[in-house]
Amino acid sequence: MKASDIKDEDSLRLWLDARPLAETITISQRVALRVAPVWFAAMETAWDNEGKFSNLAHLRLLITAVATGANQTQTMIRVGQVVFNTAISRLAFSSRIANPVKVPISGPDQSDLEPAWAARAAAGYALKLAFDPTSAILRSSDLVFAARAASRLNFKGVWERIKLDCAKMEEGQALDGVPLWGSISNPFQVEMKRTRTRWAQPNSPYTFWLRWYEAALEGRSLNPELERDIALIPNAEWEKGAAHIAGLIALIEERFDLKAQVQALRQQLTFAQTAPADAAHRGHNQPPELIDSAPEVQRQITIIFDTLDDAEKELSKFAPSPSRLKVIGEALLNSAAIIARYCGGIANKAVGAAAVAFGTAGGALAAAKLIQFVTPVKTLGQSITDFALKWLGG
Repeated sequence: MKASDIKDEDSLRLWLDARPLAETITISQRVALRVAPVWFAAMETAWDNEGKFSNLAHLRLLITAVATGANQTQTMIRVGQVVFNTAISRLAFSSRIANPVKVPISGPDQSDLEPAWAARAAAGYALKLAFDPTSAILRSSDLVFAARAASRLNFKGVWERIKLDCAKMEEGQALDGVPLWGSISNPFQVEMKRTRTRWAQPNSPYTFWLRWYEAALEGRSLNPELERDIALIPNAEWEKGAAHIAGLIALIEERFDLKAQVQALRQQLTFAQTAPADAAHRGHNQPPELIDSAPEVQRQITIIFDTLDDAEKELSKFAPSPSRLKVIGEALLNSAAIIARYCGGIANKAVGAAAVAFGTAGGALAAAKLIQFVTPVKTLGQSITDFALKWLGG
């Protein structure tokens, strides 16, 4: 059958059974993400905002589903199982697997919780599908359950959007960059507006999550590797609450930012090293003392390249070594200081007219070009050193 024939749970199941697992996982995640604001809005009421019922717990389900779907590794599958089992043990989630919405819920606002539990169930099914795709039948059932839970909130909008997603996949199009609602009006704009107002408050522990969810609404990821590492935060850390997790996420984001700075600086240095020197710096009448200095500069440049390689490897780890990062930062600071002294000598004696040959055959980096890297190398070295101290303190 074709996506255009999807009109109910049975027809969706038939379409899914003939499709790859990855597509089913993607659609289930998008279902859960669409209806998440209903749970977010419910957190404003007295029945929850901390402990086992929280925005943080729900966001953990969502980001773990996304990360596990994108990284079908044994590590992520185990993490997915832990997160899902935590939901089962704390939320009686197992009883909601069969009928997630109509299970009695204690509390004065019981009748108002049905939409929230539907959103909760959709997230749970999306995660279960990502870590436990045991058969085509179970795969399609999980997504049908997610769609059923979500459709209790807004049947027409949710199912119409699912149908459009299926049609795009049928045409061979990826859903990366495709907004969750697209041309269909988002039926949960009111809930999201309230959530956005709360999460954007100064000192809110949900500022990252607002950025993350806004990106999800646009159909994109902030960074798949970042999502994976957040999902890998140990269970015991999540127990410490939203503010604690916000601090850990800030450290993870800083680590990714430093890694990007390392990669950018190495690329800039590589380009400068291999680019031809301009005519003004091709003279062969350098003072002897400048020629004598060239080997040391070349040695420092080699050290910088090696150190940047080490920095990238260390910053790619989920738990980098603070002591190793400190050594890396200090090495960059030392090389920057040596090159600064050398470039200062050139400025005093030859006003930057000398060229220093080093690196690949035929490559040259004039002192005038070299000196522009002193500050970036020094700044990066200090940033890595400071981060090592933060990581140690965390």
